[in-house]
Amino acid sequence: MSVQPLTSEEAGNLEKNYDRLMQMAAELDRALYTVNLEMQEAYKGFLKVKTELDMLKSEKTTIIERSRLISRMLSKF
Repeated sequence: MSVQPLTSEEAGNLEKNYDRLMQMAAELDRALYTVNLEMQEAYKGFLKVKTELDMLKSEKTTIIERSRLISRMLSKF
């Protein structure tokens, strides 16, 4: 089986397809970069909310402990 050289039309089509694939790869790269930035921002927001929630849980625990202490003190009277 012998390999036939490409015609100029076939070579042109291959070049166009290659160029289009490279363009699509560049678009995909930009989209992935944008998604990465958005994910980083979302994660920062998540960490902020988590930190605030942890602080609220700590405050709740403190309030419960104080409430129990006050109840014990009042029960002695």
